[in-house]
Amino acid sequence: MSKIMIRITAIILTLSFFASLLVACDKTDENVTEPKDEATEAPTEESTEEPTETPTKPAETMDESRFNFLFKKELTCAFVLPDNSTDDENAVAEELAALFLSKLKKKSVFVKESELTDALPYAIFIGNTSSQTAKDAIAALGERDAAVVSNGNKLFLVFESLSGGKGAAEALVEEIDTDKALKNAWLPLDFSLKYKALPEIDLLPAYEEDATVIDSGLNTELLVANWVSENAFEDYCADIEAAGFKKDFDREEGENHFVTFLAENHYVYVYRTGYNEQMRRVIAPIEQYARPDYTEPERDEYDMPYIASIPQPSSGEGYILRLPDGRFIIFDGGYKDDDRVYKTLRELESKEIVIAAWFISHPHGDHYPAFIDFIKNHSHDRTITIQSVMHNFTHYDRYYINGSAGKDTSGDSIKEIYEAIETYVPEVPLIKVHTGQMMNFGSTTVEVIYTIEDLMPKTIPNINDSSLVIRVTMADRSIMLLADTCYDSGPIMHKMWGDHLKSDIVQVAHHGMWPSVAEIYEDIKAEIVLFPDLKKNVKSWIKDSRWKSVMDVILSYARDIYISGDALEIIEFQPFPENNKDSVLHMLENL
Repeated sequence: MSKIMIRITAIILTLSFFASLLVACDKTDENVTEPKDEATEAPTEESTEEPTETPTKPAETMDESRFNFLFKKELTCAFVLPDNSTDDENAVAEELAALFLSKLKKKSVFVKESELTDALPYAIFIGNTSSQTAKDAIAALGERDAAVVSNGNKLFLVFESLSGGKGAAEALVEEIDTDKALKNAWLPLDFSLKYKALPEIDLLPAYEEDATVIDSGLNTELLVANWVSENAFEDYCADIEAAGFKKDFDREEGENHFVTFLAENHYVYVYRTGYNEQMRRVIAPIEQYARPDYTEPERDEYDMPYIASIPQPSSGEGYILRLPDGRFIIFDGGYKDDDRVYKTLRELESKEIVIAAWFISHPHGDHYPAFIDFIKNHSHDRTITIQSVMHNFTHYDRYYINGSAGKDTSGDSIKEIYEAIETYVPEVPLIKVHTGQMMNFGSTTVEVIYTIEDLMPKTIPNINDSSLVIRVTMADRSIMLLADTCYDSGPIMHKMWGDHLKSDIVQVAHHGMWPSVAEIYEDIKAEIVLFPDLKKNVKSWIKDSRWKSVMDVILSYARDIYISGDALEIIEFQPFPENNKDSVLHMLENL
């Protein structure tokens, strides 16, 4: 072979050797590449080649020995609600969904029980679903208890209270296991937990600023805070709602704002008065709550509404209002003895007597004793029904004072009222009303204008200033019942409400004595004036120089004057009576 051929052959052999090395390198790289996920890609034709000795990662499969929330970042469970889910069940589901989103970064799927399919193999049943497992778990719960129990690929979250349900949801999410990549999440199939909620009132957010806290009696607490702006008030209300309390009443009137929140065993009433930038917060048992609506839909409204005076032997006070739906509202009642409230009611109604609400303004002996006489004598009368007793008494210790009238021991009267209710009508709700609340009795509205809470934390200067003041509106007519409003309470109402106090009828405060301040009557501008007293006393009070400036304001707006005495007086709301002021004043002149 020539030298040239030898060289060519050597070059070809060398090139072939290097080529074989390159091919070998390519195959080595292919063998060490991570296997493709069999769950997401179909095998290629190359996969039919003989396997090499290089190990491969096994395909990941769902572990069915546990309850799976996520598998390979996909949601595998749904939230199942009863077909007719309650507000509390919906709230717990929303809470659980928010917690899931926070921990698992996945939005939850909600379905009704009747719509559940196999699309998501695992399910969390919330509340009172039809499953026997859920029913058995609910039956085993105690007060404020909640639980999560497992039954195969189903979890059941059951609860007695909203706070318990939310607490159990939080505890459940805390127990969920996740891998580092947040790719899978699970619990053991035999998982269970029990949860007892704190008493709901313990969840109420504290008011962080300086405030005065007062024991208001009957397990009621009053907080008074100064210099509270409307923004700060609304922020605090938002905190209360975020803590799980349900808003039931929200009213703004002028610069005043009133809000009620409900929980299972308590209510929280907060209100802000703009004229002094104060906030008051009341915490009380739920059974004392004045509901916004006391309407009875089955009652027809056909009666002519009116107000009737309860005859008194002296300067007592009591009024009966007939509602269009046939029920009655009673305001005070007057002195004890002679069963005068019952006799008056029987003059007005010969058949069934239904008292929708009996308001007791304050614990003075010319206002409340007739109420005690009535329940003592007629609590077993099946033709008489008292649906509620309404008041705003504070703790009885605050009624032992040295006032302008000397030593006052009205705390004993408060105890007497409570004991009488417990003895004779324990089944009748004792409702504590608060300034700003409004209650509907069919088409009739009762608005609370003032309570002793508006005066606190100041010491009561006179028990008359503790008088509950309400306004009743029916048949497009309004009557302001001032009870014994006095020097301190009158100015508070004037500053708080102003022109909002305008009413058609006014009951003159404190029987015409100490008749508050002229400004409140300038606000009310009533055409009809009620004096809860005998004629001879009204004559002297109208002419008394100490009260003349106030009486001049009252009479300047008056068109009709009615003086309670020892005879029944009825004033119908439609139409209003004819003008009688001049004749009444003339009659008083000649007494």
